[in-house]
Amino acid sequence: MLMKVLIKITAVIAIIAWVCSVFAQVPVISKVVEDAFKRSESICREVEKIRILKFKNKVITEVQSKEDFKKFVKKSVDEQYGDENANWYVKALVKMGVLEKDMDLTATLIKILEGQAAAHYDPETKKCNLLITDMDPLMLDLVLSHELYHALQDQYFNLYDFILKDVKAMRDNGDAMFGKQCLVEGDATLVMMAWMVIKQGGITDPALADPMVSMAINMQGAMDYDTIMNMAENSATASLGGLTASIKDMKDLPRYFMESIYATYIQGAMMVNFVKTKGGWNAVGDLYKNPPQSTEQVLHPEKLSGQRDLPVDVRLPELKTKLSEKWLLGEEDVLGELGIKILLEIWANKESRDPVAISTAAAGWGGDRYYFLTNNETGKDLLVWKTVWDTPQDAGEFVTAYRMILSSRFPKMRKAGQSNPGDKFMYQIWEIEPGRFLKLVRQDQMVGIIDSTDRSCLDIMWQ
Repeated sequence: MLMKVLIKITAVIAIIAWVCSVFAQVPVISKVVEDAFKRSESICREVEKIRILKFKNKVITEVQSKEDFKKFVKKSVDEQYGDENANWYVKALVKMGVLEKDMDLTATLIKILEGQAAAHYDPETKKCNLLITDMDPLMLDLVLSHELYHALQDQYFNLYDFILKDVKAMRDNGDAMFGKQCLVEGDATLVMMAWMVIKQGGITDPALADPMVSMAINMQGAMDYDTIMNMAENSATASLGGLTASIKDMKDLPRYFMESIYATYIQGAMMVNFVKTKGGWNAVGDLYKNPPQSTEQVLHPEKLSGQRDLPVDVRLPELKTKLSEKWLLGEEDVLGELGIKILLEIWANKESRDPVAISTAAAGWGGDRYYFLTNNETGKDLLVWKTVWDTPQDAGEFVTAYRMILSSRFPKMRKAGQSNPGDKFMYQIWEIEPGRFLKLVRQDQMVGIIDSTDRSCLDIMWQ
């Protein structure tokens, strides 16, 4: 479940600072937003040439106030959750460890997006909304190239139906829906970068820019998130206007949310570039008919080709029959390969963190689903998380990495039980905090986790 509340908010965030620094630092020039909007028609023509698609309708561009943007974010959260479900969502992520503390979801998202978003396209109103208005003209045009391309996507692929209409599906499998978001944002990022290369290089034929765009995308995608954040902070200049201070604050925002947002742009662009290199823009268009079904397919776009590596639907319908009616299911979803990768990064030793080892431990993901419940009578909670992996070796690598982060998350954890030789399921139990127990189970390619403040729940699955 990777930031499904952000699926509606197709915004250009501050990471574009690094994209620009790859090519050149631009001078500080006073900006006039009206002039940028006048240039939007010529930018549309340039985008058409890159994408080999014509705009069907003229695109409306406006400046959106901070207050209206806050209302937009709150409306997006309310439509997908409401206050009660948003609280369940946060509590489930805290229990899993992808969030380090409880928080007000709407307030956190407003803080993230208000500080990091430069603009966004709204598929419902069909408008490009500019949020940061004091950037250099070249930066404004870069932002507009991205958002205007979202409008072009919408005119051909109906973004509302593609990623927003089915709220039930969005909440049932956030990882699959996030794969769609990576397609939308990655596609727009690829076009934006091509636009920048063409502008900076004075290139007349967009095809001649392809090698440089691929090189830039692959170079950035090869870097780990922490390196990118350092580069974005160091490259922040006055040409970015109101984004400059926000870039420096990114490290203090929840990593799970920030890295998920970042992945939609860069990992998404790498995926789209891979597909485009193999089959041209027609192959990219085909992705909207048959989109990636997981973040695994985004991170490993070769799994989109030929016989696709489809995710396993890992559901536990029998869970309801094994618990009393006092247990209330608050949240269930799929974390996905990207979510597991971020979880391992958050709790890895910062001094010896190995990005390659972490990516390897998350790779080989075959499917997962987690359930978070609370007991109305006792107030105790329960997390049941089942994962399946491509091979027993992949499962073993995840188990090793997960046990290491457990030690980091819960330095005072102590052993509280284990399976017997020859048991069907091999497991270990720890009391990770006083009164909180975790059971880690493995059988071949399956790894299960039960984390509860009610020890009697540890045997409801995988005995």
